[in-house]
Amino acid sequence: MRAWAFLLGGCLFVGIGVIGIFVPVLPTTPFLLLASFCFVRSSPRLNRWLMNHRVFGRYVRDWEEKRGVRPSVKVTAFTMMAVAAVATTVLAELPGWALGLMYGLIGVGAFVVWRLPTVRDAPALELQEEGAAP
Repeated sequence: MRAWAFLLGGCLFVGIGVIGIFVPVLPTTPFLLLASFCFVRSSPRLNRWLMNHRVFGRYVRDWEEKRGVRPSVKVTAFTMMAVAAVATTVLAELPGWALGLMYGLIGVGAFVVWRLPTVRDAPALELQEEGAAP
């Protein structure tokens, strides 16, 4: 029964992560990490699928292997938060308290993203010619 609950949770979190690709204020990566957490406990096959997925795999692998996210993920997150804040402010007629709440939540999200460890690729080592002295 427990494995089924984790399996259902993993599928649900993948679905929410996919929605997050299209909805600016809904993050994708945390839901994919939750899905991986659930799949590890319920379906190693689905976890391998997620880890090797063409689109999602890199995000999950970066976190699993290096405990961080790439700079491009951070830039995308900050950009989408800013776009959502500006669009909501300009297009929606929200009361001041709702705008304040939105700005506060975006501020918390931005702080969390900023604090995440950054994964950088190791600099390429220059190959020495064969026979050259080190």
